[in-house]
Amino acid sequence: MTDAEARGRTDAAGSARLTWTIGGGMLVAYAVLQLLVSAAPGLQVPPYASELLWAGALVILAFGVRRQGGIVGRNPFGITVLVIAALLPLAADLAMHAAMASVDRSAPDLLVFGSAQYTQPSDADLAVMSTVGQVTAVLSIVVPVLVGVVIGRARVLPPRWRWLPLIVLALLPALQVLGMLFVATPGGDQLITVLIPIQQTVATLSTLGILLLGILAIVFARRAAGPADETVQVYPPAA
Repeated sequence: MTDAEARGRTDAAGSARLTWTIGGGMLVAYAVLQLLVSAAPGLQVPPYASELLWAGALVILAFGVRRQGGIVGRNPFGITVLVIAALLPLAADLAMHAAMASVDRSAPDLLVFGSAQYTQPSDADLAVMSTVGQVTAVLSIVVPVLVGVVIGRARVLPPRWRWLPLIVLALLPALQVLGMLFVATPGGDQLITVLIPIQQTVATLSTLGILLLGILAIVFARRAAGPADETVQVYPPAA
């Protein structure tokens, strides 16, 4: 192996290690922020801080630093799925705010003899808001599960942890599907109050799972470097 090849392998190992360290660190920061907000609902945090941390972590883990260390092994479909999952929370939130802005008429349009006159939302506005909500709900169920599947099939993670992302990411979608089934059954509306504490518990477990994934990513950073961690012999030994 030449000096250039050895340096190339060392640089690739460093980039892979950086990918997992940064991506894992951002997942840890995202999970900690979520736990803090849950513990202290009045806590002031920068707008879209958690969404940006989530997006940054998944994008880095999808592409890798200098295309090294990606969690789906440069698979184009896997990268696409991770990018969609990265942008989904932010896009869904912005879309819902835009839809609500067209429906929300709480501010007076004009004053008539000192009293406020309000405009009722049109059927088209309500239909748009309903469609946005339904599309967001479906994507929030399908995309996380798909992310877990593509990560597991990529075989980048060690075998014992390969399907852990799927387990963590499928917790909330499974609960959402369960809630939909309850609502669809006769008398199921009464069970919604029972699901609320369960949902809170599952949400906390899901966040703790993401925290664990971030920690494992940092721990596995050295392993992610692969063969470059091994001693490279550039010249043959002297006879």
